[in-house]
Amino acid sequence: MVLNTGDVPMVGSSEFIVLRPEAEAIRVEALLVYLRSRYIQTVLKWCQDGSNHPRFDQKELLTLPVPDVVCDNQEEITDKVKESITARREARQLLEEAKTMVEKAILGG
Repeated sequence: MVLNTGDVPMVGSSEFIVLRPEAEAIRVEALLVYLRSRYIQTVLKWCQDGSNHPRFDQKELLTLPVPDVVCDNQEEITDKVKESITARREARQLLEEAKTMVEKAILGG
């Protein structure tokens, strides 16, 4: 999942696999959390080849089953991911506002 941060230029690499759902069997946010789990990251590390650009084959990724517990709790997982994204955006905005206030206080403005 890539979030557009607005004013930050982004560059995509050709070294990634794009996952698109064929059906609404699982939400993107739930899949994101599962794919970033320690178990999946360990499996993907074992499947890597190449030295400068470690990579794994698409077939390894597509054969990993998504556990029922992820599917059964995907609504809650999705809500938590969305809440965390919102909180992160708000925190960034508050940080920028605080920096501006401190700069004004230091400069006497």
